[in-house]
Amino acid sequence: MHLGVLTPGFGALAILFGSLLCLPLSVSAQDIWGGKAPYIAKPRPDDGKHMALTMKKIQQGDQLGRPLVIWALGSSYTNFLGDGSELIDMIRQRFPNAPDIVYHKHVGSATEYRFLDGWVRHLLIADPPDVVLLYAVEKGKGTPEEVIREIRACSTADILVPSIHYRKQRDYLWGKRDEPVDQNVEGIKKLVEPYGIEYVENRGEMAAWMSDNNLSPKDMTFDSVHQNKRTRNIINQNIARHFHVPNQFAYDPSERERNLSVIDGKDIQLGQGFLKTNNGQAVTASNQGATLEVAFKGNRIDMNARSGQDAGTAQLFLDGQPADEIDAYYATFIRPESDKGTPRLTGDMAPHGIFLEKNIEPQTWTITMVGEDGSGGFKLVGSKTGPDGHGNAQQAFTSDSGQIRLDPLDWRDPQKTVAGHRFVFEVKRATLGEVSFAQNNTGSHRFRLVTNLTNGSHKLKLVANGDGPITIESFDIYEPPLKQARE
Repeated sequence: MHLGVLTPGFGALAILFGSLLCLPLSVSAQDIWGGKAPYIAKPRPDDGKHMALTMKKIQQGDQLGRPLVIWALGSSYTNFLGDGSELIDMIRQRFPNAPDIVYHKHVGSATEYRFLDGWVRHLLIADPPDVVLLYAVEKGKGTPEEVIREIRACSTADILVPSIHYRKQRDYLWGKRDEPVDQNVEGIKKLVEPYGIEYVENRGEMAAWMSDNNLSPKDMTFDSVHQNKRTRNIINQNIARHFHVPNQFAYDPSERERNLSVIDGKDIQLGQGFLKTNNGQAVTASNQGATLEVAFKGNRIDMNARSGQDAGTAQLFLDGQPADEIDAYYATFIRPESDKGTPRLTGDMAPHGIFLEKNIEPQTWTITMVGEDGSGGFKLVGSKTGPDGHGNAQQAFTSDSGQIRLDPLDWRDPQKTVAGHRFVFEVKRATLGEVSFAQNNTGSHRFRLVTNLTNGSHKLKLVANGDGPITIESFDIYEPPLKQARE
């Protein structure tokens, strides 16, 4: 097992389980049922209806051995689902030949849905998932629609949204009211069809099981709100049942992800200098100026190619321009750095997201809180641009250069910050200008060429530099369901 905390203090964790690394979890050994009849969540006929891509990958795997990646985002309720090992074990019990499964999570204290869209922009573009799990709440009648739109616009991942579990703090409502006061369950259900999400029911069957076993919400948490081991197991069972082949999928996986063979792909044009190789399954070129063009629709394209120590390089052009001049960038996660002490949780008081606007230049940016403690005043400085304006966390802000925009809705509890607190992120180019086929290990290799493009029609052109052979097998195309997150 590989287990690594990604960024201390951020609630971010990654865990990898391979087919030989995941040991069966003995729930009886943990005595989580306390003598009660175990809760069992069997897949229902329509479970997995909106998980077509996920189930294809679980059943067929990836030709280059890429793991299935799950990103879990949310509040401390997400954190108390565990490190992913229990969920992964449940999936593997039904699909023992599934590929390796990687589970990432990023959480904050009582983080609501409305703060997650920034995490989507900053985390999921850099590390694309196959599945996104959102487990959080929202005051009032809010729903996760905005964050779902953000995911649907940047990613091809399938999405799971559970209803919240029963909690001790609401024990007095047991038997009187089922609708939680901090989650709009009916509103979430209305998002299932228009956005193709998997709604995970955590209340109906759980309530019936609780009643059958003379339990109430106070028996389901170890404190007033957080799930105990028994409830964690129940929720993970409810999630795992959606990793299932239904009677009929709601979409065709090829609508979102497609593999284009360089031999059979009608959207691929081979220029002079490329020849078939590897029993006709790939094309190769050594001459300078040899070209290959691929037309695609989507926001990302990866290349599957043969690598080797003596392999050459190729220049990349996108839509007629050098690819490293295309206006395609992404910002990394905003991390706290402070001379006065790190904030207790980035989820409590940090800007959860920024927007990239115009005239972007890759660099490191630092937001430093200034003025009176708790006032929300800040200054923005770029490592290349230099000072780029002053603002306040409670007001809309666009930097002087026009590169960075901050929305006050993406700031959480700026009144808890103090002068000297800093928040740092990098802006990186999302395209390669040149790709090197040279790798220490000889064999097939996947290269991410461009990502975070405008979701539409594009044409990619590779031009061999003539400094060694380049051998290409196919391209993977990614086309998210939404063209843009906001109308």
